[in-house]
Amino acid sequence: MTSLLCVPLVRGAGPASGVLTLFRGGGRLAFSMAEAQAMDMMSRHIALAMHRV
Repeated sequence: MTSLLCVPLVRGAGPASGVLTLFRGGGRLAFSMAEAQAMDMMSRHIALAMHRV
C-alpha cells in the first residue's frame, strides 16, 4: 500500500457515523492535498445523505 486516507463521516459537530477509507497501492503516488480535500467534502455529503435516509 502506497497511501491510506481515512475520513470520518461527520454531520456538523456531532459524532461520526462512519469512516470512508481509501487506499492506493502499486506504483501510484500518495494522495495529494487536493484529493484529500475533495474526499473531505465528499464525506460530508455522504454523511448528510445517510442522515436523510
